[in-house]
Amino acid sequence: MHERALVSEAVALASAGQPARIQRTPQATYAVGPEGLVAVVEPGDRPDGTAVRERGRLFLTGPFPEEVNALLLASFRERWDEPTVHGFVRLPGGCLPLGPLTHKAGGYDPDEGAVTEYELGLDHPLPFDVLDRVRPVSAAPRTPGTEWLDLLPHAPIDATSAFIADWYADAPAPEHHVPPALALPTPLAAFYRAVGGREELLGRQDRVFPPAGLRRLDDGSVAFGSENQGDFTLTIDPTAADPAVYYLGWADGPVRDPLPLSMFLMMFAVREASFTGPCYASGGVDEDQAQALTRGLRCVPTGGWLLGRDTEFHVGEGLVLQVDRGGRGPHVFLSARHRAHLAPLRAFDVAWHAFAG
Repeated sequence: MHERALVSEAVALASAGQPARIQRTPQATYAVGPEGLVAVVEPGDRPDGTAVRERGRLFLTGPFPEEVNALLLASFRERWDEPTVHGFVRLPGGCLPLGPLTHKAGGYDPDEGAVTEYELGLDHPLPFDVLDRVRPVSAAPRTPGTEWLDLLPHAPIDATSAFIADWYADAPAPEHHVPPALALPTPLAAFYRAVGGREELLGRQDRVFPPAGLRRLDDGSVAFGSENQGDFTLTIDPTAADPAVYYLGWADGPVRDPLPLSMFLMMFAVREASFTGPCYASGGVDEDQAQALTRGLRCVPTGGWLLGRDTEFHVGEGLVLQVDRGGRGPHVFLSARHRAHLAPLRAFDVAWHAFAG
């Protein structure tokens, strides 16, 4: 691809046509005109804010000016008269054109009844050297360790607490949080203490309920979690020291997981970390690529866990990596707490579906 020449901000905003209405926010300047919508975003690494987060993806996050949101929403709904959206990144010396942008996905807040984020795709992904100009990668302040694995298999509760403390060391806990009102088995009570009120640690792929969401069922069991679309509910006997975990709704009757609650929660925490880190990658690979990606990492013993029955988990070098062999070929999901830990993976010849490194 040819080198993208910088243009002035005036030229960039003029892509919206004339007359154009200019609206400025802290991380982006928007122009709305007869030719469509222009977004000139500020450079920088903002995993949760407006920025170019990947080579081929620009994210715009709210709050949005009302007129800008109306146009983005029209484009997101793929109306026939959807407006053209052009992207630029402001750099020293001018604005870097990203070209026309295509809607990929969005984030919606049901409580507010509003779209909070628009994910826009670039027709021509940026080369890594250009990406490093618009989204510089700083050195990682620390690398999470793997010493918690040494506590297995004899102390899974301690291993889970140590993993959460180390992996989420950068995630601040609220000053006050409500402890569980029910008497709980030690593994679940310890899990809540480790989470420390940080509800984002309770899972997004699947979910452990916050303490206030625990439900006692008619048979005396406690529902403590669920699949993200409600396909199953997780239950335990709260009177047992380290109870079995059951899935309700997965089959005609309850399905028992091979792991006791203590090991289940450890694997739950690792699996969620592999999906939900602020910096992530995923893609289909062959066996040689899977072996190369996991070389030098430590394998987490899954113990026949039902949610990971076709899956391996590996940790190390600031990464939590999952290799899923449930389809036609291996698929990898991996997460890092800092983008620098993904940078070495640029050297791998993988057709990434998503790569935020």
